[in-house]
Amino acid sequence: VKEGKGYFKGVNGIKYKGDYKNGEKEGYGTIYNSDETVAYKGKLKNGLPHGAGTAYIDNKIIVTSWYQGIDIKRLPFINEDQ
Repeated sequence: VKEGKGYFKGVNGIKYKGDYKNGEKEGYGTIYNSDETVAYKGKLKNGLPHGAGTAYIDNKIIVTSWYQGIDIKRLPFINEDQ
C-alpha cells in the first residue's frame, strides 16, 4: 500500500505525482496528460480532485473548488488566446 509521496503512470499515458494515503491519491498532487502537460494541480481525496485546485483545460487555467471530483466553483483566470 502506497503511503507518502509517489508516482503513477496509467496505460493511457496519464500520470500522477504527489501524495498517497492508504494506497489512494490523497493530499496534494499533480495530474499530467499523456503529452506531459499539466491537467490538474491541487488537493485530492480518494483519487479525485477535492478542495482547492487548478485545472488546465482548453488553454485556460481554471482556479476552482472541487467536491469528490465535481467542480463546484469555477473561476476562469487566464485565457492564452486573449
